[in-house]
Order: sequence, then C-alpha cells, then structure tokens
Amino acid sequence: MRGSWGTRAVNQILLIAAAILVLPAWNAADPVHVEAMQPYRGGPGPAAADRSPAPRIAQTTPAALAGSYAGEVERRYINGAPQATRTYRLTMNPDMNTGKVLIYDPDGKLRNEIGLVGKMTEPQTFEGTTTVINASPNYRPDKVRLVFSSDGDSVQWYHNDGTLEGSGTLSRVAE
Repeated sequence: MRGSWGTRAVNQILLIAAAILVLPAWNAADPVHVEAMQPYRGGPGPAAADRSPAPRIAQTTPAALAGSYAGEVERRYINGAPQATRTYRLTMNPDMNTGKVLIYDPDGKLRNEIGLVGKMTEPQTFEGTTTVINASPNYRPDKVRLVFSSDGDSVQWYHNDGTLEGSGTLSRVAE
C-alpha cells in the first residue's frame, strides 16, 4: 500500500537525519572560520574589523514553524470572479505533516473545520490537501500550499479545489 505508516516513519527518520547533516557546524573546520585563520598575503590589508566573516542568516527549522496562524483569505473562481473573503485559523502540528483549519464567514460564524495532510517539500514550504472534519455539504477538498516566512511570524496561504482558489497572509497567533 502506497504511503503506509512504516514507509512514512522511515521517510521522517530520513528527513530528520538529512536536516542534522545540513545544520552548520560551529567549529574550526567551518569554511567561514577557516578563511579567518589563513595568513594575510599581499601587503597592508584592511583593518581586522573589515576581515570579519559575514554574518550567517538564521533560518527557522520546519518544526519551529508549528503553531497557530490567522488571517484573511481572498477567494475567487478560477475564471477570476471574486467570492467572499473569509477568515482562516490554521493550527500546524509539530510533525509539520498535519494541521487543522477553521474557516469563518465574514460575520464570524464558523463555516468549515477541515484537516490538512501533506508534507514539507522545502524547508519552509508545505504542500498537501484538505480533508473534511466538519464542513458544509458542498465543501470540496483543496490542494494547499503554505510558504512560511523565515522568522516563522507568518505564512502565505494558497488553495485550489479546481473551481475556487484563495490566497492570503496568515500571521502567527499567541497560543
């Protein structure tokens, strides 16, 4: 059976191992520090402060992106005709393979409660599909793409069910 639990567990272990190998090594063999240890050749050089290594840009690990996000999602038919904007509240689980989404009408009434199942396809990008938990009878499952900001403070939401699509920015919510 495709995607069995055993296969998923092995894939998650491999993803964790790959993430460990990619993490920067903070030791003397680090290329940034090796360059700083090389003797300077070529006459008077720049001041020591000018030769300091470039700062590293920190990226949030996928598991640190887990949590709750909320915001408005603008919706439209694929042909471009607009639909009512709705408020979405996403709770992404620490496994970063599952989540839950609450969708509210403009008047604040809960319209749909859906599950989210998929995987991280890049360090800050989740791709998956929705599943019904408690939704209106005409709800159609969506393909969803989430792109988390590098600081984990927001996520760009995009969904498409073949007829309707929507996009918006959800901001992290204190839990």
